[in-house]
Parts: sequence; C-alpha cells; structure tokens
Amino acid sequence: MSSSSAADGAWEGRYVNMYCKCGKKAGIRISETQKNKNRMYYYCIENACESFLGWCKAIDSSDRSQGSDLEMRQRSAAIDLFELKEEMLYLKREMMKMYNEIMTIGGKRKCLELEIGSLKKLIFICLMAIMMLFTLLVILLYKGN
Repeated sequence: MSSSSAADGAWEGRYVNMYCKCGKKAGIRISETQKNKNRMYYYCIENACESFLGWCKAIDSSDRSQGSDLEMRQRSAAIDLFELKEEMLYLKREMMKMYNEIMTIGGKRKCLELEIGSLKKLIFICLMAIMMLFTLLVILLYKGN
C-alpha cells in the first residue's frame, strides 16, 4: 500500500485515537492507492505491528457520545488484554528457563552425590591400606627385636 504521512498535509476533522498491539499510539497516513485514494488509515509508528491497523474513523461533534467512548474503552480493554497476554507469555518463558536451570542443578547435584560416594569409598580403601601397612610395619619391627 503506497502512502504518505498525515503530517505531509493537513486534513479536516478529528479522528478516534487508536493504539496498536505493541501498546503505542498509532499514526495516521493517507493512502495513495487507486482503490482507496486519499483515505486515511492507522499504522504502527514503531513498525512492530502490521503496517495497516485499520481505516480512520472521523469523530463529529454529534458522534462524541457513548458510542465513541465505548469504542475507545473497548480498544483500551483489547490493548490491556493483549499486554496481559504478552506479559503472561514472557512469564511463561522465564518460568521455563528457571525450570530448566533447576533441572540442570538437580542433575549436577546427583553427579556430585555420586562423586562424593566414590570419594568416600576411595578414602576408606586408602585408610584400610594405611592400617595394613602400619600393621605390617609393627610385625616387622617386632620380629626384628
């Protein structure tokens, strides 16, 4: 869709504020396509969402009643819901990272416990060998006297 920024030219009227999925206030551009020539549309300023968010809706003085307020509240609620979903997905990813770390630590703990068990056995064998050598030394000294 070919477009120009709304800042490039002036237009008459007021339009409903719109927010994109990323939570930022949407910008307004003017379409330059043949099918929708000079029609204004919302777009994501940050280019984080889709470039086309919808056609602009003008607010006239008679339309500022409950309808546009309700629409703005609905959009705000939709944005809040989207942000909560994003936060929930972020927390889920963080929880999975923590779980993986805990599992890694648990695996390392089991390896360490096995190594400690092996070291205990090795120390016991060394102590037994020292006792045998000491006993042998005593026997040799006793026979020598």
